[in-house]
Amino acid sequence: MLIPVPRPRRARAPRRPAPARRAAQNAVLDGPPDGLVEEVPEDDPAAQAALALLFAEEYPSAPPAAAPSGLPPARGGRPCSSWPEERTRKAVKTEPIRDEREIRKEGLASAVSAALSALGWTPAQAAALLNVPEERFREALAGDVRWVSEWDLEDWLARLRAEAGLKTDAEAIEAVRGGLRLPCVPERHRTSSVFLDAVRRRPRHLRFVPESQRTPELCHAACRRNGAALEWVPERLKTPELCLLAVRSHGTALRHVPPEIRTEALCREAVLQAGLALCWVPEPLKTAELCAEAVGRDGWALKAVPEKLKTPELCMEAVRKAGKALEFVPEALKSEELCRAAVRADRKALLHTPLSMVDEIAAEWPAGWDPAVELAWEAWRTAAIAGRITLEEARAHGVDHFLPRGLGIAGLDGSRGEG
Repeated sequence: MLIPVPRPRRARAPRRPAPARRAAQNAVLDGPPDGLVEEVPEDDPAAQAALALLFAEEYPSAPPAAAPSGLPPARGGRPCSSWPEERTRKAVKTEPIRDEREIRKEGLASAVSAALSALGWTPAQAAALLNVPEERFREALAGDVRWVSEWDLEDWLARLRAEAGLKTDAEAIEAVRGGLRLPCVPERHRTSSVFLDAVRRRPRHLRFVPESQRTPELCHAACRRNGAALEWVPERLKTPELCLLAVRSHGTALRHVPPEIRTEALCREAVLQAGLALCWVPEPLKTAELCAEAVGRDGWALKAVPEKLKTPELCMEAVRKAGKALEFVPEALKSEELCRAAVRADRKALLHTPLSMVDEIAAEWPAGWDPAVELAWEAWRTAAIAGRITLEEARAHGVDHFLPRGLGIAGLDGSRGEG
């Protein structure tokens, strides 16, 4: 949908001509007659810009009559998101806002074109070098960057410059140490030394190294800096020592450790680094002590704790650190004290609070605080969809139209659903 603001953000608008300003001002203050669009000349861009700008910024408290041609009134002077797109185009004929990223993309596309011209390469040659479809590359150069990310354009430009500027392996090594990404290094300069310097700087770039050239030394260097690189280590090179090094650096790298290597000591090291690593600890190794250690570091780890090990104390520790972890607390353990602690940590925990406490807890929030009302209503709506409330309760909270339809379901006979 087009947004009728004709100037870039933070830019100062030029002074509009007096006739155009007067026409737009009259339309805003006096209310538009039928056929407003025809009264503001379509061939007068200044009048169109003035009308759009006045609606969008200069009259935030404009009366509802300011909406042109009977469109819905604006919120705070800006058009509602519910305006029909075709009416918006008819009422205000302006270009959509272009954000800084879009402008930057076009600038990068121009830089890629300039680099091609300087090198004397055709788009077909460059597309083959960059390993991208020629059609997509030509569209990017033409300024159609809708399906091309900013990172693509930056990589393309860096690869073109590297292809032309790097003459020796030593220059390639210096460029990598200076920040050149491994995918941008020309194929002829991708040596073992370049790979080693690249993964030392960016461990996750291990994925760009051909698997046949991922040596133990290279994998060790990557996992020492960032254990998440264990994901791209070949299975044959995943030794207990390397896996231990990885989880000490990045606890959740435990997910990439082969099952036969996940020992009690290794799992404990992972949990000590990141409590959420408990999600990948084998069930037989989940002890009460290990679960308490995990929850103490990350409340969300409660979702990986076996039901038999969830105690009131453990659940309280979890919700104090992450209020919405209340979702993983058994219903039998959801006491009023526990629920209030969860809501204090994160008010969205109200969505997982027993319905008998929702209204009481929401009523304690500051009067007129809209999110409290919205969260309470959302909790009742979710219960209605699941069929867990009666018709009377649903009507009392304005969610009766969310009740499921069918015989024996909550809301039809006044009884609660089985869910």
